[in-house]
Amino acid sequence: MKDPNKPYGETADKLTEVQSEKAVNYFGPLAGYRKGFTIEDGNRLLVTESPAIIRPAKGGFETLDGFFRGLLQLPEFDQISVFYGWLKIGYEALARNERRPGQALVLAGPAGAGKSLLQNLITEILGGRSAKCYRYMSGRTDFNGDLFGAEHLMVEDDQPSTDFRSRRQFGTNIKEITVNEVQSCHAKHRQAMSLKPFWRMTVSVNDEPENLMILPPVEPSIEDKLILLKCSKIPMLMPTRSIQERKAFRNKLSQELPAFIEFLNSWKIPEALISERFGVSHFHHPELIAALSELAPFMQLLVSFRQGCMTNSGRSW
Repeated sequence: MKDPNKPYGETADKLTEVQSEKAVNYFGPLAGYRKGFTIEDGNRLLVTESPAIIRPAKGGFETLDGFFRGLLQLPEFDQISVFYGWLKIGYEALARNERRPGQALVLAGPAGAGKSLLQNLITEILGGRSAKCYRYMSGRTDFNGDLFGAEHLMVEDDQPSTDFRSRRQFGTNIKEITVNEVQSCHAKHRQAMSLKPFWRMTVSVNDEPENLMILPPVEPSIEDKLILLKCSKIPMLMPTRSIQERKAFRNKLSQELPAFIEFLNSWKIPEALISERFGVSHFHHPELIAALSELAPFMQLLVSFRQGCMTNSGRSW
């Protein structure tokens, strides 16, 4: 006999049970997490997708290594070891399902050098998922929910803001993303919640002053959280004139990734580059630091003042 006080009987009881005991706080892909249900810091998380971890395999990776070295290797600085070290620490932490801080990697160089291609390869190595983060990180939006489904946060070909406050906001968010384990996830029309994503961030920019303006001022509080690499433009190692040739080159690089991961796992970071906090030490190419210093507001004011003095030097007052 049905209870008159419970007209919907067992159905209502089951719905109440689901709402009170089975509801989840987060549903969807979550950077660094494997597919399945988990409870973390009181949050019930139902992760719908796992990152695509590349499994190491023996083989050659001459084309891939040649691309990396052609873009980053310089005779006066060991940028390639810095890059390999940064990538090694990130891949190993993701593969082991660990949380470890990692610097933001900046790639600055001429247009057409292959910076975006390198970012796309980094996406493949770090789980296969990327998200564009500049709008949020420069303060143009308060919502960042889309970033939590990707291990690789990218800034690529974004219109730089010349506003100094936006650059400072960008720098503040870089500091938070690179070192803070807990991040605030705020999707549109949702209440913000705290999560622990696995993130690595890269920025690619052309090296003209107006494009470098996207970068934050390199101040003491952020300098160890940035790696600034200068990129060179050299001919690609395979023909890339047609769409078919570019596709073949891209496929060749992807095919060599398992062998590269096999190498990276056994490769040792040079002793001089080891960092206790990040695994690999930060590096700033001197030319990029000099260019950023010239973009500082007081330097711009000084240049304007000097130009004004030169213009008015022949005038009588």
